[in-house]
Amino acid sequence: MSPKEIMILNLIFSSSLGIVALMLLAGSLRRSRRPKREDLFLSVRRDGVLFRKIPLKTGRYRIGRGRECDIILEGRGIPLMAGEFVADKGLSFRTLSEYSATKNRERGLREFEVAPGDEVGLFNYSLCVEKA
Repeated sequence: MSPKEIMILNLIFSSSLGIVALMLLAGSLRRSRRPKREDLFLSVRRDGVLFRKIPLKTGRYRIGRGRECDIILEGRGIPLMAGEFVADKGLSFRTLSEYSATKNRERGLREFEVAPGDEVGLFNYSLCVEKA
């Protein structure tokens, strides 16, 4: 191989590494803009008054009157297991009883995706997903 061919191959190799590095850097910047799971929390309000704040991490958060629930709601008529938030790749909510929930005041919902700023209504409680 001639020195000129070696120089051309070296240039191609160097530029391809640079492109890969730029792609990795751009991907990590894009990912860092999304809120991390630790950066989100659930603000629980009862009749408009702040009742509880819970940091949202990966997992299931069961909501209801029962002792096995992660978020216990007080009040008559609330089922032992009313609903649950599921936090994995995204965040979703589904009801676990015959009652439906509201999302941003839209009624009659049983299962839906939730994002920061959304408000889930369940009985006289409002559960808001917020950024820290």
